[in-house]
Amino acid sequence: MNFLDVVLDYAEGRYIIKGNGFTLSIPSDLAKAVADRVSVPVELVLGIRPEHITIAREAEAETIPGKIYVCEPLGSETIVNVKVGDSLVKIRYPGVVNFSLDEEVRLKVDISKIHLFDKKSGIAII
Repeated sequence: MNFLDVVLDYAEGRYIIKGNGFTLSIPSDLAKAVADRVSVPVELVLGIRPEHITIAREAEAETIPGKIYVCEPLGSETIVNVKVGDSLVKIRYPGVVNFSLDEEVRLKVDISKIHLFDKKSGIAII
């Protein structure tokens, strides 16, 4: 699982996750679960599995900026490592993909598959 330090906050009537150069909105079903467990703003750790992330080459809303660090072709799939701030994020892709070293990309996260952990205790929030 990939882990990124984030801050959970509430703005403009919605819960948002703010990280290093990105903001993600939390859908209402997850927002209720979050609201029952923490008061905002709060520092958390965002967890997301490699298979729940895709890469876009163009800037899009609700994406995470990063740079290609390395691609690991494994035959039937490729593990793409993307530098996000000081963290490395792994993305699992079927087949072979071609990216250039240091290419700027945007990560699209399946927000319904995220995990949030309390930064201090490590306890799962969602």
